[in-house]
Amino acid sequence: DPNYAPAWAELAMRHLHIALKGLGGISHVVEARKAANRALEINPDLPEALSALMGVSAEMGDVSEAVRICYRLLEIAPNNE
Repeated sequence: DPNYAPAWAELAMRHLHIALKGLGGISHVVEARKAANRALEINPDLPEALSALMGVSAEMGDVSEAVRICYRLLEIAPNNE
């Protein structure tokens, strides 16, 4: 289902993990960002999508954006791991 936000968030995390393990490079970080953004279009408060986008931001060196997303996560899901 192309409108199922959790699937997009999971796809984002998979792309990010591939990149972080050194198996795919920057193209997987780009794909992770696209998938996370798609998930957030569908559900702007989905913690998994925000987590993926936070990881992408950190990996791209945008620490201030990663911190901003982290604070957003704490607002919407304070008890989420």
